[in-house]
Amino acid sequence: MAIRTPDSPRLPQPGWRLLGFASIGLGAGLFAADAPFVVLAAAFVPALIAMIVIGVQGATIPTTDERTTVQEVARETRR
Repeated sequence: MAIRTPDSPRLPQPGWRLLGFASIGLGAGLFAADAPFVVLAAAFVPALIAMIVIGVQGATIPTTDERTTVQEVARETRR
């Protein structure tokens, strides 16, 4: 049986962070190169999606009240 201890909020999945930063970097480079607006918008869309996913993941992290404490697990294993 695994014990869940109170911990700090988890970071978003590295893939979503990488996608967001890469998209922002690509969009910034295209903006500096005077690319058409449609191309810029297409470059920034993955960054917006990544920000939404990261925000949803952050909002769904359980609070400390919902987490199983070490004492609760110890009581269950003694039975």
